[in-house]
Amino acid sequence: MRPRIASLIVGAAAALAIVASPATAAGGRPLTITLEGNFTTGVETFTASGAFCPSGSAVSFDFWRTGGASYNNQFHLSKTFTCDDGSGSLTIHLNAAWVNTHGGTIGGWQITDGTGAYAGASGGGQIVGVGNDTGITDTYSGIINN
Repeated sequence: MRPRIASLIVGAAAALAIVASPATAAGGRPLTITLEGNFTTGVETFTASGAFCPSGSAVSFDFWRTGGASYNNQFHLSKTFTCDDGSGSLTIHLNAAWVNTHGGTIGGWQITDGTGAYAGASGGGQIVGVGNDTGITDTYSGIINN
């Protein structure tokens, strides 16, 4: 089963490279979002660098799980990042896998909507999450066009 996980990770990385290259060539700007998700309180907050606001809150919705063994559960969800400074928001769709043997998540994300300064935005990238005592710390890295 481990070769299957490795194949999934390599395949996701290759697909990301194919998708990200044309977007970067078309003027995409780097974006990194670090999200702290607390599973007990349900509160999600973020800090960002690059072409997005510096901080804000997030809300996850439309969560669904597909297949996977107990140590490799694939899941999908949407998430809206709302900026503290009032500049707008980004909504993304996320496809990832929780890999218990590695203590976190790995996957990809794509911008599906934006408001305010981010209206009409497109782009996407990869996510890597690391579990902690209260929830997870997710790092979203990629590009944004707007």
